[in-house]
Amino acid sequence: MSANPFLKEIARILIDPLSYDLAATTVVFPNKRARLYLSKYLGELTDKPLWAPQYLTITELMEEISGYLFVDRLYLLFETYRIYSEISRTSESFDSFYPYIDTLLADFDEIDKYLVNADDLFQNLADLKSLDGKFSYLTDEQIAVIRKFWDTFNPDGKTKGQETFIALWEAIPKVYHQLKNTLHQKQMAYEGMAYRRAVEVLEEKDIPQIISGKKFVFIGFNALNVCEERLFRYLKNLGCAEFFWDYDTWYTNSDIHEAGYFMRRNIRNFPQVKQTGNENIINNDYSHVLIVPVASNSGQTGILPEIFDRFGIKDQRDVENTAVVLADENLLLSTLYAIPDYVRDINVTMGYPLAGSAVVNLIDLIYELNRNSRRNKEGKVSWYFRDVLAVMENSLMRKHYAETAEAVRQHVLKKKVFFSSEEIVVNREQDTLIFADYFQDEPCKLLMEVITGIIRQMPLSSEEKNTNDPVQTEVLFQVYTFLTRLDEILSTKDFKPGNEVLFRLIRKMLRTMHIPFTGEPLAGLQVLGILETRTIDFSNIILLSANEKILPRPADIPSFIPYNLRKGFGMPTPELQDAIYAYYFYRMIQRAKNIALIYDSSAGDMRTGERSRFLHQLVYESRLPVKEMNVASFVDRIPVKPILIEKDNDIRQALEVYLRADGKSLSPSSINEFLNCPLRFCFHHIMGLPEPEEIAEDIDARDFGSILHACLEHIYSGFPQKVITKDMLEGVLKHEEILFSALDKAFDKVVFGVESGESGRKPEGFNFIVKQVIYSYVKQFLAAESRTCPFTLISLEQKYYAEIPVTINGTSHSLRVGGIIDRIDQCMGKIRILDYKTGKVMNSFKSVESLFDSGEKIRNDAAFQVLLYACVYGKLNPGADMEPGLFFIRQAHAPDFSHAISLGSKKEKLTSYSMVGPEFENLLQMSLSGLFDFSEPFKQTENLRNCMYCPYAPVCRRESGNS
Repeated sequence: MSANPFLKEIARILIDPLSYDLAATTVVFPNKRARLYLSKYLGELTDKPLWAPQYLTITELMEEISGYLFVDRLYLLFETYRIYSEISRTSESFDSFYPYIDTLLADFDEIDKYLVNADDLFQNLADLKSLDGKFSYLTDEQIAVIRKFWDTFNPDGKTKGQETFIALWEAIPKVYHQLKNTLHQKQMAYEGMAYRRAVEVLEEKDIPQIISGKKFVFIGFNALNVCEERLFRYLKNLGCAEFFWDYDTWYTNSDIHEAGYFMRRNIRNFPQVKQTGNENIINNDYSHVLIVPVASNSGQTGILPEIFDRFGIKDQRDVENTAVVLADENLLLSTLYAIPDYVRDINVTMGYPLAGSAVVNLIDLIYELNRNSRRNKEGKVSWYFRDVLAVMENSLMRKHYAETAEAVRQHVLKKKVFFSSEEIVVNREQDTLIFADYFQDEPCKLLMEVITGIIRQMPLSSEEKNTNDPVQTEVLFQVYTFLTRLDEILSTKDFKPGNEVLFRLIRKMLRTMHIPFTGEPLAGLQVLGILETRTIDFSNIILLSANEKILPRPADIPSFIPYNLRKGFGMPTPELQDAIYAYYFYRMIQRAKNIALIYDSSAGDMRTGERSRFLHQLVYESRLPVKEMNVASFVDRIPVKPILIEKDNDIRQALEVYLRADGKSLSPSSINEFLNCPLRFCFHHIMGLPEPEEIAEDIDARDFGSILHACLEHIYSGFPQKVITKDMLEGVLKHEEILFSALDKAFDKVVFGVESGESGRKPEGFNFIVKQVIYSYVKQFLAAESRTCPFTLISLEQKYYAEIPVTINGTSHSLRVGGIIDRIDQCMGKIRILDYKTGKVMNSFKSVESLFDSGEKIRNDAAFQVLLYACVYGKLNPGADMEPGLFFIRQAHAPDFSHAISLGSKKEKLTSYSMVGPEFENLLQMSLSGLFDFSEPFKQTENLRNCMYCPYAPVCRRESGNS
């Protein structure tokens, strides 16, 4: 038989009219959620009307006793800095002090909750003399720990770091006292300050009105701070308090089990008078534990339907007795989508995190937009294209910037990298929503204007309002409210944080905010975090992210107070965090019937794939029946069918364009495409499927080659004579301004999209490094060229086309073939057909036949291209003695640098095109005839190496090496 829920047992005790007058009873919980369940159980146990007790959380009780109102965090941040500036009389800006404020406030909060004397804590005790008599209220063990810390400070020889630490250390108590005095005058407080004041009120006055004549019932507490202990003891001594502890003797009867660390002390100091009758329940015979490793983080939610089915969670009653607990709250949205469809009602207690919203994402993007922006001499702002596009493609901005984003994208493809406010146009007008100069120095006003602009664009008619996302609308409202409050506080301060810090503050605080979901809290499936499970019991518990370093969470909270001093003054230390989470875990499962503990078993991206230590404890220490469920992920391999495209009428018409006298021409690169993969040629040149245009501000391999080509063209075309001599090239090398001028013109043309060479723009970052590399390559190339002078230039970067005769289906045709030849010159009586290459050195080929064989492991495309150029030039200039050659620029530094191509296994130098011309032209005609053979379909290549960088590989399902 399963145990009753803890709160139901409490309700059974409280319902006794002989023991409790509920109208005069105040029930105090560690959190708000428990009050709903206690009220529910009280209602179930009586059929008569009764007064409900007053419900308070411990924080609400402390606030009422203290007489203070809690101040918001924003006010505390700026007030703390103001006070610090006055006390330290430093010129330190808010920007530099901001990273420490949260840590300082957290320390102040703990100092007050643990009733530490701040002056004693922060006193400079480096000489250790004061320890002998001043701290008589501490135990010998505490004094020993404090002495151990200050032993490291040698009073006769402090390091500079130690002196800086002590200076800050001695200023902190003054900030602490002044902050509390300022808040006290306004009857405001932070939480710890209210706790401390509440204890002072109890000890210095008669019984406060809020306590007088009432009975207090404290339910479900675990780790108590010193203020809470003082309150409990005070009320216990008055005889007006009872305590109910939610625990299991399995871990409280053990002296070493971490889950009972605090509970053992609580039971001893504040005994539970009335027993609930189910304090020995973990090692029961009705619970079933399922440990489920899943090889992905988000995949944990995907098995929820299977867990529901295995636990038999079907009807409404089962659903209401089920809790999905998220140790990692980032899984909330994927969890909601994964819950089975038959679960109609879901109650989410943790709220929707703003950190995952489109609004916060937009603020992050605007932060990056401004961080990477530039301001010219006139004060005009311009923005980096990636940031511009990211903002425009945010889901809240997509509709507003639909046309503008495409225009920006087209500009970027033309090498436009930064955009000014005048260039970003919406509906033919300059944008005033985000890309406006006048808001860039006021982040709050900028973001408020953006949020307002988004709200204005939302549908307002009753019919269209239904299309609004209610969660998104609420997020916008909450963010706007926060920004308004921040702007209001800033307007009262005589200092102004920098934009960078203000943006960081906004982003950091929004990430901690949640929007509560509305609904019936007790109905349906409960989705909650670990903390929300306190005092509440469910028959079915499904815990996600039961991983080490998530459960328990690492206790790496920053603090100005070192470990030894925290321990010495009785403040919480990191190891206590483990004990707190151990209690949460065991308390959560101790009355459950079915327990599924799911964890991410994958490693990588800072994840270890290790299950929580608590899971190991269940397996090896408890007597619960623990099973491990293996989740199999079967991915069926879909067979990849070969793609064949028959040359139907449409394909034929597209091909016949090349056969007309005024039709298209075939370039060496397009013929190379056909030889490497006929299907790619069809996609690209026949069907017109566009290759994806990559937006890249960094120079890629193609741009690298284009810049080098353009630079050499500028250098050689700048010589007044066509005959190039050694002295001319050495003159360029001596007068580097010529080389730099050519390089600037090349960059302007290729990278910045202008022809002048006087744009004034300079490559930056990686592009600057690339420019230096090209500069080095060009110098080495010119030095190598000077050794082969003189030569006479015939042409640079000129187009050459010739008619190639082919026979197609028995009929003679002519195909126009050609393209841009990098350089043609005459040297030692021979005409050289030269091509510059910046890639891998491939200056040899096995045979002419291998140049036409797509099955060849590595087909020499470069050799094929230069031979085809020689063929074209020979058709235009019959009888010319031509030598095809390839300049692999990366080898320009080598002593044997040469344009020569080698043929065959014996590496015979190809000194004349005539050595291979007839065979080459015959195979070329055969290949082109095959292209226009209408009975032969376009097929995929069988050489998967050709698919590695093909833009159409996803179409063929070859992108992952599929075959």
